[in-house]
Amino acid sequence: MPATFTGLAILVILLGPGFCYVAARERRFPARKQSPFRESVEIAAASIVLNLLALGTLWLARYLWPNQTPNISSLISGPHAYLLQQYRLIIGWSLGLLAGACAVGFLSGTLFRPREGAIHVSAWWRIFNLYPKSEKWIGCELTDGSYLSGQLYSFNLDPEETEDRELVIRNPLYRAPGATDDPEELGSALTTISARQIRFLSITYRTTDDRPEADRVRDRILPSLSVLRGVARAVTIADDFTSETGVLVPSGAVIPPQTDESEDGQVPEACTTDVAPLPS
Repeated sequence: MPATFTGLAILVILLGPGFCYVAARERRFPARKQSPFRESVEIAAASIVLNLLALGTLWLARYLWPNQTPNISSLISGPHAYLLQQYRLIIGWSLGLLAGACAVGFLSGTLFRPREGAIHVSAWWRIFNLYPKSEKWIGCELTDGSYLSGQLYSFNLDPEETEDRELVIRNPLYRAPGATDDPEELGSALTTISARQIRFLSITYRTTDDRPEADRVRDRILPSLSVLRGVARAVTIADDFTSETGVLVPSGAVIPPQTDESEDGQVPEACTTDVAPLPS
């Protein structure tokens, strides 16, 4: 661990983006426990890639806006003097590039799924993520003979098949040991179940929309039909407002008959009432 503030800052800049990437990936996907050395190498490798991306961004910004970016040559040749003159610019760009690299690392770890051989998953992960968009309803027979069921709320992502894992169910139903009647509501919103107490577990997948297929297709089509009807109505209104002479007339208004110019060369006043030229 660095003993000085400068050493700590350098450590955060060098390893911060890679740590964000690894932490986001382990938060989303299960990961096997690794040795400290291998985990450090993984963080360092991700940090190198992300920091190079940040430096590439700085180089491009330097090319486009040379007066609003730090001068790396001056910083290397005379760091003390340049820091005193441009400390705000350097601190601002340093924090911005660090935040950007950490954000890219976090999004990459969250959005991009590792290849199949790179992750080690448990049986819980496989059955609970078989149909990601479906609701999962599970039933657990416990070691004492009782039965618990409910909708899955969350579960432990640990890939190791240990007895220390737990899962959480919503609106649980309970049946006492030896009972033959239907399970009854516990009256609680959430309940945790330890893997140590589970004898076996079953799961049922349910779609979030239980309506008939015809109703679901109709609901997908109706918005498009509404848009088409709106476009057709807009075209009809535009036709009503457009006259043959190229002027806009309110719908339902009567256009005065066209007349010749008067003897003094003026257009009669009745011919110019309620008539507006088309907008350019």
